[in-house]
Amino acid sequence: MDSVLVARPRLLETLDTAPGRVVMTAPAGYGKTVLLDQWALTRPGEPTRVSGAELTGPLLDGIRATLHPSAAPRS
Repeated sequence: MDSVLVARPRLLETLDTAPGRVVMTAPAGYGKTVLLDQWALTRPGEPTRVSGAELTGPLLDGIRATLHPSAAPRS
């Protein structure tokens, strides 16, 4: 089976124009790593730094509350 990459120009443009750090969240298998690989390939010779972490617990709850206030856990 051949691999096929989906072009995502709007997401790549968003990464290019972001004024600092970017937080990407999506379920496993939705292409976050592939998107970052594609983005890095569009920036030859430019230093790019990408780090990832699996977030759980209170830290994840805080990020969710910031990004999606309606999805925050209820106390």
